[in-house]
Amino acid sequence: MIWLFDTGEMGKALDWADVAISESQATPENFKSNLPAFVADTVLEWAIMQAEAGHSIEPYFSRTFENIREKWRLHEDINAKWFKFAGLYLLRDEKGQPRATAVDDVNTLEQADALLAQAAAYNKNAGVKTMREKIRARINGLTQL
Repeated sequence: MIWLFDTGEMGKALDWADVAISESQATPENFKSNLPAFVADTVLEWAIMQAEAGHSIEPYFSRTFENIREKWRLHEDINAKWFKFAGLYLLRDEKGQPRATAVDDVNTLEQADALLAQAAAYNKNAGVKTMREKIRARINGLTQL
C-alpha cells in the first residue's frame, strides 16, 4: 500500500488503506504515526502538490476528508491542517492563490469560513484568523450591495 502512495496510485492505495485501517493493521516499525495519520498526511501532501500544479485533487481529497471527519481519530494538528486546506482551497483565484475577493458566492465564502473556523477549533495557531476576517469583509461587501 505504501508503495502505491509513493508511485501516485492514489485510488488503489486508498482502497488498500481502507482495508488495512478497518483491520487495525499497524504501520511498519520505522513509522512514527499510525495508519490513518500516515494516510491523512500523505494524501494532504499529494493534494497540496496537485493544487499548486493546477490539477484536480478529486476524488481522493474528498474521500480522505470524509474519513477524517467521520471515521478516523487523528491528532488535532492533522485535523487542523486538513480543515485549513479545505477552506483555503474554496477561495482559490485563477492563479491558485486563496483570496476571499476571488469568490463572489456568499455560500462558498460561508463554507470556507466554517472550515477555517473548525481548523482554528482544532488548533488555535492554525493561522486562519486573517483569512477569516477577509472572508467576513467580503461577505459584508457582497450582501450590502
